[in-house]
Amino acid sequence: MAQLLLSFCYSRPLGYALARYDTESEALEWIDLGATPFPVHGATGICLTEQGFYAALHLSQGTMLADFDMDCRLRRVGVLPQILDAHSIVIWKGAPLIVGTGTNQVFSVDWPSGQEPAARVFFELADTLHMNSLQVFDGHLYLSMFGRKSAGELSWKSARDGKIVKLSEDSQVVASGIYHPHGMFVDRDTLCSLDSMNGAIVPIDGAIADRYPPLLGYIRGAACDAENIYVGVSIPRAFSKSRGCAETAAQPTGCGTNGCGLHLIERASRQTKWLDLSPFGAVWPGTTPISCPREQAMVSRLHAMNLESASLSATWTRLQDERKTIIEAINDLIAVDHDYRAAGRILERLSTGADPDFPESKLLHTLRQLCQLAMANERTAA
Repeated sequence: MAQLLLSFCYSRPLGYALARYDTESEALEWIDLGATPFPVHGATGICLTEQGFYAALHLSQGTMLADFDMDCRLRRVGVLPQILDAHSIVIWKGAPLIVGTGTNQVFSVDWPSGQEPAARVFFELADTLHMNSLQVFDGHLYLSMFGRKSAGELSWKSARDGKIVKLSEDSQVVASGIYHPHGMFVDRDTLCSLDSMNGAIVPIDGAIADRYPPLLGYIRGAACDAENIYVGVSIPRAFSKSRGCAETAAQPTGCGTNGCGLHLIERASRQTKWLDLSPFGAVWPGTTPISCPREQAMVSRLHAMNLESASLSATWTRLQDERKTIIEAINDLIAVDHDYRAAGRILERLSTGADPDFPESKLLHTLRQLCQLAMANERTAA
């Protein structure tokens, strides 16, 4: 059986974003991220190198590229604030490429020894298409994306015409009609993509005679070795990160499990085995035994969560107080009707001292600008 590197896209408590996992003993060891200069909110991207691996770590704003050795020890980190919601890393012509899903851009990173990394835009599209996965196959570079949402729809669940493009050949579309493509991987001489909403592995290029069994759950990360294919499964998302609101109750077509974990597919028999864990992984050529039992790994995580509980409780109380204040102000705004000066004063009072990271604070700023614009229009009309 294999050792896997696992990345956890939303880590709670902070810092529990990477782990080593043994598929036979099911032992799991957290990779220490304590030396990073900023809190790590998650990880979505692992790329093996000659000396170890790169990982894309999520910050509260931007991405932190981390370089690890073969013993999973952190060697160096670099902050890339322009890369938002990083999803995938590959090495292309000697340099790391990272997908920034938040801006629909692919970045090339130059990171000389002893210096800070510098990112430049390698490829971009003006449209919002949810780029997410990079893969190199047969000397070419491929990129997956969800495609456009249906007219009038806000949720990505309406984007049903996902595409794979060959960036190294003028962005040629080589596959379409994939319902949420993710996690492209190379299975021997075949390039494959996951069809996340349908629980399917889709051959894209190369020898495409192989057929893969249907899988349960929202699949979104894959890797393989000589004996097995490993496919990650995410728990259905209850809250939209991009829209800031609750998701609808609709589930992926292939969803038959609400848990996170790994499907292990035996190459010879095509039989599947469920490993109860979380998404995204890479086959890890490590030889150091993983001795930490699952129970001990969970105890470590729960202990760290307990240490965060006081801060989380205080934040929750503060947010509840701010929401109450906002509701009261909304009632005041309704009462003043079209008196934009009074409305502006209420919003000014409300936003003074507000947490700039609190979503409603951004809304208040926008509303205050609208009131100022309305007052200016009234003066012009008069």
